Amino acid sequence: MTESENTFAPTEELNRLAALGKVSGELLHDMANLVAVVRGRATLALGDARTGRIPIGELDRLAEASEELGSMLRDVMEVLAGRAISPEVVFDPRTVTERVIERFLDTTPPVRIRLSSSVPAHLRVAGRASFFSRAVLNLLTNAARHAESEIEVSLSTIERQEDHLLVLTVEDDGPGMDPQQVEAAFQPLVSGEAGRPGLGLSSVAWSMSHLAGEVSCHRSAALGGACFELCVPLVRARERSGVRMPASLKGVRLLFLEDDDAVREAMMRLLERMGSEVVSLPLLWSDEDDLISGLLRARPDVVLLDLRLGAHSGLEIWKVLQSHLPALARRVVFVSGLAPGHPEWEAASHTEQPVLAKPLDLREIARTVEQVMGSSPG
Repeated sequence: MTESENTFAPTEELNRLAALGKVSGELLHDMANLVAVVRGRATLALGDARTGRIPIGELDRLAEASEELGSMLRDVMEVLAGRAISPEVVFDPRTVTERVIERFLDTTPPVRIRLSSSVPAHLRVAGRASFFSRAVLNLLTNAARHAESEIEVSLSTIERQEDHLLVLTVEDDGPGMDPQQVEAAFQPLVSGEAGRPGLGLSSVAWSMSHLAGEVSCHRSAALGGACFELCVPLVRARERSGVRMPASLKGVRLLFLEDDDAVREAMMRLLERMGSEVVSLPLLWSDEDDLISGLLRARPDVVLLDLRLGAHSGLEIWKVLQSHLPALARRVVFVSGLAPGHPEWEAASHTEQPVLAKPLDLREIARTVEQVMGSSPG
């Protein structure tokens, strides 16, 4: 057997599995941090409630942390699915940085953090804000682990050839990093401390790769410790009038088929707050005729259909609709907690109907409902 016969070209599936393997470690690391925040906030809110106080502040922060956790999961799903990010997806780096610092200080022993920015208000970063916030949070966590008492965060801009770039630096007054360890520190399961595994800096590098950015490290001239530098491209903020964002689902009758009672109840209440009329069906039909009869009684404009419904398959339900109610089949939006690339996800994608990843984002639901209603009159 020749050397060429011993090798094989990586397939798309193998590349997908490799991406999943790499991201799983990065994601679990950052999810653990957010879960800790959610858990802590929930504990504080319960404590306030038991003493008769209304824990509005804690509930607000709990909602923010939950939303960030959901965004993180959805964004990683998009990456694994290989979907391009719309050029309309931009964020204000200063606002994101301020929020990350605020959340970091909520869960970290006292440390002084100074933030300065010279970035004009009209400039934005193109891409998912969750990737940027994860990178900043991991750099702050790393800095706090080594700092004596002080961390400086700065935002500025530079010109590089024809590109306008954002530069974010995180500096500390700790011992700094051995230059020989810098490159290795950005690899998975390696930290700047000998013999101690970690994922934080690897996660920073991974996040930057999805913002067309880069991360570097050198010694801080101001504080004497480590100075980590993120560098990402900037764009000008678009006029809001040029982006059509549905604000509500007013007047839309939604049928939500979901077998998890807690998810169904919470999402139905949230969708109703957006102005829609939400109905459901008991998942107890005996045959196709029974299912069709229930759907005709429900009279939905759009069906939100989970791919897995206990003993039932969302795909099989869609096929029934395709045979008996084809107009309604064109107004189905699949939802799923499965990872892109899973056979059921791929099969749903081949129907040419939208597939949304759990946890569900209300704005994405609104946009998708508007999309399927607009492309399928009647």
